[in-house]
Amino acid sequence: MRIKTTDEIAGFPLLKIRDLLKSKDFLCYENVATFLKTDQNRAKIVLAELIDLGFIEIDPDQISILYVKTVKGN
Repeated sequence: MRIKTTDEIAGFPLLKIRDLLKSKDFLCYENVATFLKTDQNRAKIVLAELIDLGFIEIDPDQISILYVKTVKGN
């Protein structure tokens, strides 16, 4: 998949989202918000779009809501 510098996911540059997925094995609202320097509501939107695109999924083995990368997300 070729990435263009103008591509975005939930209003964030795709390259920044790629770096987020590379840097974390588990994602939660807090670490997405911190990484993207945004609030938790925008982080929730990013996570929802990543789920819709198939890059992450909810980790069923966790008590709290954590997201893990899918094969496509790697």
